[in-house]
Amino acid sequence: MDYNKTRVKRKNFFEFLKHGLRYVFPPTGGAMAKGIPTAHAHPFMKQHFNSDLIYVCPSIKGSVRGNVIELYYPNQILAVHNDELLYKLLALTDVLRIGRTREIEIASSELDKMLLNESPG
Repeated sequence: MDYNKTRVKRKNFFEFLKHGLRYVFPPTGGAMAKGIPTAHAHPFMKQHFNSDLIYVCPSIKGSVRGNVIELYYPNQILAVHNDELLYKLLALTDVLRIGRTREIEIASSELDKMLLNESPG
């Protein structure tokens, strides 16, 4: 145990993402807006699924129109614009919030590689 709370226990964090994120950050929104593709509209997930339904993180710099997914925090979109790896991680967590079983399995597998095996991708 880390009683000083100075380190993230990656395995516990991953379990929270898989099983608790959708309850702590339920997917609210649904309005149409211009933004950055997220969830299964992210380029990584589009390699695995073809969907007409597009989800976006609202952004004036965005090039896609779709259903808005509420952000985790107000400046999240700034980070997404500046860090491709973080963008992918956040899009995968959005899949955990709104996805179906097959989508969640692929997102979980990729998050497992990225978070637990420390091999960015």
